[in-house]
Amino acid sequence: VSLGLSLFRLIPAVVMLLAVFVGLTLLLPHPLGAAVALAAAWAYFVRTALLAVSRIFFAPLRPSVRFLPLKDETAAYWNVWMRRLTDLGVYGYYFVRIVEILRASEGVTRGLFEVYAAILVIQVITLVFQQRREVRARLASDAGSGGETLRNVKRFLAVYGHAITVAYLIVGYGLWFLDYPDALGLMVRATLYTALLIALCFVLRRFLAAILRRLFRIPVRLAAR
Repeated sequence: VSLGLSLFRLIPAVVMLLAVFVGLTLLLPHPLGAAVALAAAWAYFVRTALLAVSRIFFAPLRPSVRFLPLKDETAAYWNVWMRRLTDLGVYGYYFVRIVEILRASEGVTRGLFEVYAAILVIQVITLVFQQRREVRARLASDAGSGGETLRNVKRFLAVYGHAITVAYLIVGYGLWFLDYPDALGLMVRATLYTALLIALCFVLRRFLAAILRRLFRIPVRLAAR
């Protein structure tokens, strides 16, 4: 039901996007005006699509069709934040793109994009700080489950998780701002490789522990003797 309602809300955006395509094909306007109109249409469509996905997962006004098992207050909170991030992320990006299409200088375009990215990072950092107590409480409540390694990881993330996230965002923005060649891509790849390595070590540790337990297991009859 939630999926159907969200897809239904996409109809106006799809119709408008198609109308822009048809109008640009038939009217053959100036290439500059056509590019601006197309960018604005894509901005509206992408924002509508992302908000539709948000409503599928959170559905703040329809708990019965909510995809995620969240309380009404939590669902409303995340729906509001998704709207904020989507509005800034989509409209901010396409605003800079339109300025670029209008043939602004490279310095102006770069400066606007840096301001846009900085505001987006600040919004995400604000969200992280607002949620740090909730995440800490959730991790602390689950700290007793799982093996010793997993419990230690949960305790570590409960204390330092928000600081690591904020530092990662600031360093990532700084590398992009200073325009180091491929530095941001290298940072993302290094993070993914580190996560994969940690997961592999965890699986290998469990596998070796199982093998050692089997190799050095004392038979029941010998233990009884």
